[in-house]
Amino acid sequence: AIDRKNMQAAIAANKPDVVQAIAKQYGAQLFITGTASATSGGTWNYAGVRFFRYGAICNVTCFRSDTAQVLSSRKDSAQQSDRATGKIAAFRALGICGNRVNNRMFRARRGHRDT
Repeated sequence: AIDRKNMQAAIAANKPDVVQAIAKQYGAQLFITGTASATSGGTWNYAGVRFFRYGAICNVTCFRSDTAQVLSSRKDSAQQSDRATGKIAAFRALGICGNRVNNRMFRARRGHRDT
């Protein structure tokens, strides 16, 4: 439980060296840090239906645990709208953004260029 608190604090403070020490304790070959946030883009009406718009920004970095070498670092953004609730729009925007970052990191590890 204490390691989990220390790790969350280290990630929040953007201290990869502390996360590295904890990752090495557990025998991890790599560790990933990052942030994801969603912000409201307001509401709009289309054909009498109210939509909620949210934007998301994801910033993720993958490190080697033994050397703390950056293996990949990606940042992306997405927008999504939903007519049910703003919360659903925010989750969808974060999901799209996370998938884009994941795909880019995977492609980079396989030697593909980002486009």
